[in-house]
Formats: sequence, structure tokens, C-alpha cells
Amino acid sequence: MAAFAGFAVTAIPGGRRIFWFWLIYAGSLFPAQAFLRPLFTGYAESGLYDTRMGLPLIYVATCIPFSFFIMRNHMLTIPPEVAEAARLDGANWWRVFTRFHLPLSRSALAAAFIFQFVWVWNELLFGITLSYSEQIRPVMAALAGLQSNYGTVGPPVVLAGALLVSLPTVVVFLAFQRVFASSLGGTRI
Repeated sequence: MAAFAGFAVTAIPGGRRIFWFWLIYAGSLFPAQAFLRPLFTGYAESGLYDTRMGLPLIYVATCIPFSFFIMRNHMLTIPPEVAEAARLDGANWWRVFTRFHLPLSRSALAAAFIFQFVWVWNELLFGITLSYSEQIRPVMAALAGLQSNYGTVGPPVVLAGALLVSLPTVVVFLAFQRVFASSLGGTRI
């Protein structure tokens, strides 16, 4: 969604590009704590509190503005002649996006994915505030529950849990390092 929004703001002709940029990007300017009370109240009233749908909704909503910022800035570097040539050959805007801009944006997509994955994986504030049961809580919130005053396990179990919880982040970094290395100098690894 962020890649398509970045494409729409940079490649598709039309007015108010700056307006749309600031409207979408404004979501990342406010601290997450500013959203807690309205989110908690809204989630409690709508039945989303402590559900499997509740946390992914808020994570998607909070990840789009920063990912949009990365994708928009990257797509500004793609020459506008790419879209013009594709349009002259009869491609619609969706085809221009999927066939040209998206493949040229692999490194920016990887960067946005890594940033957002690490943030969501390590996020604790929404996980503790918008969920209660252990089946719904994210991994970091469950780990924080182990080391609280009411936890019944000792430090070795908490440290082992912390080691296991950090492994997916390392795997994501290692999996996407090839995308970064191949896009930096145009060399293939």
C-alpha cells in the first residue's frame, strides 16, 4: 500500500502532490503514545480489544506513513521518462507500477520491510495496551510478562526467551542483505 501511494504521489500527474504527501506522512510525525487513549477507547467500544484482528490493524496503520516516506523518496529518483515511455506504449498506470516502478524499487521495499518488521516485532506499547490474553499478545509483550514482578520464571528462562525472540530479526536481516548489496553498485551477488 505504501509503495502504491508513493507511486501515485510521484508518477501519476495531478495536483496536490504536496498535500497528499503531508497528509499520509503526518501519521508518523506524532508519537505513538498520543494515539493510546483514543485507540484503547475505540478498540474497547468496537470489540477489537484483545482480538487477533486488532493488533494487525493498528500495526498496518502505523507502518504505512513511514514506509510511504521511504517509497516516495525512492520513486522520486526514478526518471519520469520511464512512466512516459510505458504510457506511450499503451500501458495503464497499474501496469506502469507493477512492471516498471515496483521492480526498480526492490531495495527500497526491502528497507521499508526491514524497518517495519523490526519495529513491529520489538513493539511493546500497543501489544500491552490493546491485548490482554497470552494467545493474542505479541512476542515482546509475552516476554515482558515473563520478567515482571508477577512472573514465575527465573532470569535464565527470560534470557533464553530473549535469545529466541531475537532470532527472527537476525534471519530477516540476513535474508535481505543480498537485495541491498545487489542494489548498491549494480553488482550481482
